[in-house]
Amino acid sequence: MFGAAWVEQHLLAVAVQQFHKWAGRMLTARGEVSPTEDRLMRLVRNSLEHLDEAVLTGDEALPGPTGNSSLRSLPGSRLSLRVATGTDRLMICGLVDVETIEQACRALAEEIIDDILGPSDDLSFDPAAFMSPETEPDR
Repeated sequence: MFGAAWVEQHLLAVAVQQFHKWAGRMLTARGEVSPTEDRLMRLVRNSLEHLDEAVLTGDEALPGPTGNSSLRSLPGSRLSLRVATGTDRLMICGLVDVETIEQACRALAEEIIDDILGPSDDLSFDPAAFMSPETEPDR
């Protein structure tokens, strides 16, 4: 359970960062203002990406002697490697609230969809509508 949850945290951090990059590039290409990057999300993603440069303790990553400036820039200069259980909020590495990420990504997706299709009062995003039966997750 821990391993799978930790990997999912990492994948979510990478996916959010890639989504923001893609959306920013698309909006810039259309002559619009690129969304403001979430600095904390970028630092978390970069820190996860460079864990090989960190000193790993039992439950956190600390900056190593060289590299990993993102890890040094995180609050407390450390990254939690634990998966919090039994809390009301789901957090990525104890730093970023998943609900906040979801709200920001939905708002950005709606902005992009509005830009492409025009505003719609009843537009809702259903990821399942874009999946083929072969890629739909098991339920």
